[in-house]
Amino acid sequence: MTLNVVIRGLPQHCIMPVTSLQGRSMGGHRFSSRSAGRRSRTCTARRCIMQIISISGAVAAGKTTLLDRLLRALGPRAQAHEERPQDNPFIRKYYEDPVRWSFHSQIAFLALYFDAPLPPDGTCDFYFYDRCLIENLVLARYRLEQGDLTPEEYAIIEKVARGMEGLMPSVDKTVFLRCSVPLLVERLRTRGRDYEGHLGVEYARKLSALYEEWLQTLPKDRVLVVDQDAGFALEDVIAFIERG
Repeated sequence: MTLNVVIRGLPQHCIMPVTSLQGRSMGGHRFSSRSAGRRSRTCTARRCIMQIISISGAVAAGKTTLLDRLLRALGPRAQAHEERPQDNPFIRKYYEDPVRWSFHSQIAFLALYFDAPLPPDGTCDFYFYDRCLIENLVLARYRLEQGDLTPEEYAIIEKVARGMEGLMPSVDKTVFLRCSVPLLVERLRTRGRDYEGHLGVEYARKLSALYEEWLQTLPKDRVLVVDQDAGFALEDVIAFIERG
């Protein structure tokens, strides 16, 4: 069967444990996690002890702030791939005209992970992702449900992300930052990114719901949920990270 793919815009055209559930279907699309029951392929093959940890959560949940605190606390024991939206050449166009530029922007976000090779074995104990690669599918799902991506475009983004995921070592642990919708909206409005100024309650509500769905696909014994509204102790996060 031949699939005619439509790609718009291209030429010619407090801390608590979580429960573990199977990836569930929504609108014909499904979140899943390949890491359940597995360790990093790289660590298995090369017998390294470095843990790969994702700091995850919705836009403005506080991922970068927590990452900075962890890097200061752990010192030379930790390195990180920090999310830098400004390095995406389509980011402003994406927010100005999401129908035209969502596909380009999502692919560009995935491509940025090629700029973040893992450090050599023995260099550090912990390597952090400020949003793991596969987490980008949550954002793509939001754009799909908003009508900014066609199903064909989303399928291509997912295929690329899954292919890249297969080339990378699995995430060992996830620190998931949960924020209430009012707190997300407040942070979006005060963190000084002009292209995010129009994002409001509906954006935060829908994106948070998709993140909660994705959270249920992660292995419960390797996830720490941090309640950003209630506050938390950094020492508790570090204890989770250092736990065997």
